[in-house]
Amino acid sequence: MNLKNKICIITGSTGGLGEEIIDKLANNQVKIIALGKNQKKLIKLKKKYKNNIIETFCCDLSNQKRILSTIKTIKDKKYNIDILINCAGNFLVKDFQKISIKEINKNINVNIIAPFLFSKEFISNMKKQKWGRIVNIGSSSSYFGFAKSVLYCSAKHALLGFSRSVNEEFKKHGVRSYIFSPGSIKTKMGKLVKNQNYQTFIDPNELSSFIISTIKQNNNMVTEEIKINRINYN
Repeated sequence: MNLKNKICIITGSTGGLGEEIIDKLANNQVKIIALGKNQKKLIKLKKKYKNNIIETFCCDLSNQKRILSTIKTIKDKKYNIDILINCAGNFLVKDFQKISIKEINKNINVNIIAPFLFSKEFISNMKKQKWGRIVNIGSSSSYFGFAKSVLYCSAKHALLGFSRSVNEEFKKHGVRSYIFSPGSIKTKMGKLVKNQNYQTFIDPNELSSFIISTIKQNNNMVTEEIKINRINYN
């Protein structure tokens, strides 16, 4: 399917995977609303993709008030959102018993509350026009539990259930919800993963191409849940 002039919101746009997804969206002539927490990177992205990025928002998704404020601003501008990519993530490596309430709130807000609220607010337009795509970036942690990653694994499990349920409820309206659950990726966040060979991690360029290729499919065949593994772990 041709995505030209579709309007896409992407969170986590200043992260390693987010930037690669923006590049692929731009190649498909998508109009992009980019959200990130790094203002300098957002300015650079806007300059680089000036023909595609129509808005940028510096938004800390760990703060629910900021999430709601940003959503309201976008809605007030009357954009007809076609695609939502929930790419922002928070990864904490810490002993379970040492995790603070503040860290719990931050993790849950970024990894599950933000995707929930953005999807809830913008799915109505997708339903109305009988076409829409919601992309959730999960993880191998959506399926497995790992030591010192209790928060992240818990949130990604929740995101998996969320994506499955949204897809089941809205697919009859032409709205598809996908969750892409890759293993470790060659990004800044990926470097936080301990006791693994970073050189074997998934290339974000390759992953982003796969994501865009999948959401372009518009026939009766659909894969709404995609687990992506590495070939080489050594």
